[in-house]
Amino acid sequence: NYQCDLIHQGNGVGYYAALALDVTGQPRIAYQAGGDGLWYAQPSNPGNCGPSNYWDCSSIYASPGAGKYASLAVDKANTPHVAYYDEGKLVYAALKGANGNCGSLNAWQCDVIDTMGTDPHTRDVSLTVDKAGLPMIAYHQYILGSQFSLVSLKVARPAAALGLPSANCGPGNHWRCESLRTFGHASDYSAIAVRPSGLATIAYLYSEYQGSLRVAFQRFHQVFLPLVVRDQ
Repeated sequence: NYQCDLIHQGNGVGYYAALALDVTGQPRIAYQAGGDGLWYAQPSNPGNCGPSNYWDCSSIYASPGAGKYASLAVDKANTPHVAYYDEGKLVYAALKGANGNCGSLNAWQCDVIDTMGTDPHTRDVSLTVDKAGLPMIAYHQYILGSQFSLVSLKVARPAAALGLPSANCGPGNHWRCESLRTFGHASDYSAIAVRPSGLATIAYLYSEYQGSLRVAFQRFHQVFLPLVVRDQ
């Protein structure tokens, strides 16, 4: 049996919902709330939403386009991390509690990591965290050409996760954004996971010709993220 509860309602509320469980097994949800942008909900007593107001619903970023393709992970310290698309940009948000630059009472830090393109094709964002609580994001970057879009499957990690003081993207170039594969035809539906060793594995659709499910796995923990690609 399932318990189904109404948490937050309104025009467009609940689009691009992403769910993760914290270390106690409690649900955390990131979602788009129509024209109010990206929101976040978690159980809380007292709260401001959900049955008997036992949930807290709060805005992360109020831009009308924020929150598309949201992906959520919660680390071992119970800190939520969200990656999402906003008007051509890959954005990463983490709950800081204070001294951030977005969200209610500036409790979140929202940073633009890379461009993803503005052509109308569907995009995908998938986020996970390693055992140190550092994020790893897989995403597609679309560059609109004269005849078709060039599509790059990319992965972004903080430079600190790679033992580097700086890299090539994100605020202050403190992230590393790496293209794993570039396609002449559109590709979608990426999903990323991290092994206990800290190495990445990414599943994705390669849609040239008839389409195929492929997987890329990182073999060595190096700056340039060498990966092996296999058809499934």
